[in-house]
Amino acid sequence: MALKIAVDDGYGNVKVAIRDENGKITKHIIPTHFIPGAHAGNMNPQDGSFDTMVMRSGGDLFTVGDANRHGPTEFENFALHDANRAIVRFAIHQAGVPDDAEYDLAVGLPIARYFAGDAQNNEAIAAKQQHHLEPVYRVAETETPLSAPRHTQCFPQSVLVAMFSGSEDVENFAVVDIGHRTTDVTVVANGRVAFARCGGLMDQGVSYAQKNYRRAIEARFKLNFEASVEKSFRSKQLRISGTRYDMTEEWNAAVSSSGEAIRQAVEEIFRPVIDLDEILLIGGGAYVYTDVLAKSWPQIKQHDDPIFANVLAWLNAMGD
Repeated sequence: MALKIAVDDGYGNVKVAIRDENGKITKHIIPTHFIPGAHAGNMNPQDGSFDTMVMRSGGDLFTVGDANRHGPTEFENFALHDANRAIVRFAIHQAGVPDDAEYDLAVGLPIARYFAGDAQNNEAIAAKQQHHLEPVYRVAETETPLSAPRHTQCFPQSVLVAMFSGSEDVENFAVVDIGHRTTDVTVVANGRVAFARCGGLMDQGVSYAQKNYRRAIEARFKLNFEASVEKSFRSKQLRISGTRYDMTEEWNAAVSSSGEAIRQAVEEIFRPVIDLDEILLIGGGAYVYTDVLAKSWPQIKQHDDPIFANVLAWLNAMGD
């Protein structure tokens, strides 16, 4: 029996969930880091291993996995870019899947891309499925093909989480998936997905807060923090020339302003909010925005496993 693998190839991190032949599920998270071309990585002095991999995807070379140097992922059509496929295959490899493994793959698209009006965007779905069937090679002295999926499936963000959530006590609820760059909303009313009240937002996610945060710290210190903003945002601290600074005030301001913009945009999709018994937050943004959004949504609840909510739902949908 082939492995079942679900991958949420986000703009910030790749989330991987694997179900083996015995039904055991393992979860992995790998940063979405790449730079074009072939570059030397950092070596672990303990065993001589490197933290990067040079890969060929399509006709281009990419160095994937460098924690200190990485290019932007927030560009149009990243979901179908050769770098995206290299990053996903690298993440699957890092999760321990051998090069000769047989597996089926589930991936996703934001709601705004998965649907076109009231219908599925079959062209976008087919393109995403085909995208991950294309070969990717690890490049060293020779080129070695990395294991490729036998079949691919594509699901919309947040929708399957909603389908597998809810209870007898909760008739109307919403799942809000706040990712690095996108936010997706699924509403279930009277036991059915209310597609008229579902939707997606582009450029509304954690990166929105990070951009506000970067502007604030650069204004304070008059320095460029492009390379260190992600780490500083996570820790709410900044280290400059050996001195550590507390950035909680800047962090709170950035999250508050971006959270308010996300709240307003999401409520335009909800129409209305008061009939919802529960609003379930998933995605990495759940850890960032729960407290801010709770000021307006008293029925808010954080998913038990917000980071992996989508991939676990997709694994469930793949069946045996």
